[in-house]
Amino acid sequence: SVAAPATLTSSLRNTLAVAWLTTLFGLTAVTYGTIKYVNITQRRMHFVTAVTHELRTPLTSFQLYSDLLADMKADDPHRRHQYAERLQSESRRLSRLVENVLAYSHIGDAGVRLHGRTCSASEILDSATTAMAERCIAAGKKLVLENKTNAGESIETDAEFVVQILANLLENACKYSADAADPSIWLRATPNDAGGLDIEVEDIDRKELLESAI
Repeated sequence: SVAAPATLTSSLRNTLAVAWLTTLFGLTAVTYGTIKYVNITQRRMHFVTAVTHELRTPLTSFQLYSDLLADMKADDPHRRHQYAERLQSESRRLSRLVENVLAYSHIGDAGVRLHGRTCSASEILDSATTAMAERCIAAGKKLVLENKTNAGESIETDAEFVVQILANLLENACKYSADAADPSIWLRATPNDAGGLDIEVEDIDRKELLESAI
């Protein structure tokens, strides 16, 4: 008659221990999830703030050159052409910013899929150069291409998405290395040991490496 309470006490202790461990695990999971959510929210807020700041430049240019076109004399076709080219350039820049925002908004979305296809490093580098040539010239930069892949070598990737990332890196290089003594920006493609491709955007002040993305 004495052993029963001891057995009951031991069973109760085991139950309480399991309950405490379950509670502790739940609290840990909730804390981790909350911290992760807060970090993501902060990064998104910083991103939105940066994008808002970046959007002001092309929008201001749109307003300025639209007013100039509206007020200028009809017999000045050369200047009209210059203003129209500037509006086109700012339009492309605005388009890139919007594409970056849309791409960022889909990060972590399981429903978003990359559209992989066979392409070459030359195709990616040429597309990035075409997209950013005017921006580099306007920033006083010289874009230097270095393709270290073999002729005819192909890879499987979402080329358009990669070009979009490279355009963003080149935009940053133009902006943040404006005072560099060397105006060169290198866009480099190099095969890696994993059978993929490393693409680098490098300027005199810093080096940004996009690896294992292809």
